[in-house]
Amino acid sequence: MDKLDANHVHFTCSLKGDLQDRLNSAMHGIGKPPALMLPNPKMTSHDLNIKNYEIPCFEPLHDLANMIKNVITELPYQIKDPIIQKKLLHFSHTTNGERNEIRGPDARLALIKLSQFLDEINSKKRKLMRTLYKCEGRTQKLIPRLYNQTMLFAATCRTMFCSPVKMTTRKFFGSHFHRITIHLAEAFIIFSLRSILTEEQERCFGDLRRISRNTTNRQPGNIAENCIVRFNYQQKEGNKQNFFHMLDSFISKQARLLKQHPRSAFTA
Repeated sequence: MDKLDANHVHFTCSLKGDLQDRLNSAMHGIGKPPALMLPNPKMTSHDLNIKNYEIPCFEPLHDLANMIKNVITELPYQIKDPIIQKKLLHFSHTTNGERNEIRGPDARLALIKLSQFLDEINSKKRKLMRTLYKCEGRTQKLIPRLYNQTMLFAATCRTMFCSPVKMTTRKFFGSHFHRITIHLAEAFIIFSLRSILTEEQERCFGDLRRISRNTTNRQPGNIAENCIVRFNYQQKEGNKQNFFHMLDSFISKQARLLKQHPRSAFTA
């Protein structure tokens, strides 16, 4: 309510639907506070010595993985051919299933497999998949190339998914779509996106969760120390790292089997 008062939002509606619409309009564009401000939310950024704290406008791991998941989920419902639609529904179910989250490697591999399938049936939808291919390295040539790709991706999505069926328009064209089409190329100008790819770091969350669930008595005093010892021992063995490198190598080999990019062309 403090934030509503600060933004001079006044309302008298009592119905939940009307109130939701009012809040969606009033709170539009208001982001979450930086994580460093959560312990002391009433202190200013100057007092916390984070006045120059900068939040990246794009998260490659989460935005690309979730956008790929949304496309795979919605694509079957935009296909009129019943045979192709059935195959895509099966692909979507085996890829996404009932999971709320999808890992970065799984999303990249699913995108490659879907692209291979669309190339085989010579579908017009394959242009959408091509716009999601990643750029290798970072050069002066690839920066405008990425601007072209994001623009082409946005235009293709607007045409293909103008009326989403499986999910709402707000969810499909939400924050992940916005950051990819607006901020991806902007961020690419400033720094290499690989430098903020947190996939390697976030892979440890699953291990820590599994260790704390299976090897502790779930008492707060025993969880942290036990997790640190067991996790460091796992990392020292090196098996996990070898597995991740093998997975990335397999995905790269599959990507090289795809057809070459055509030049991006825009009509008048």
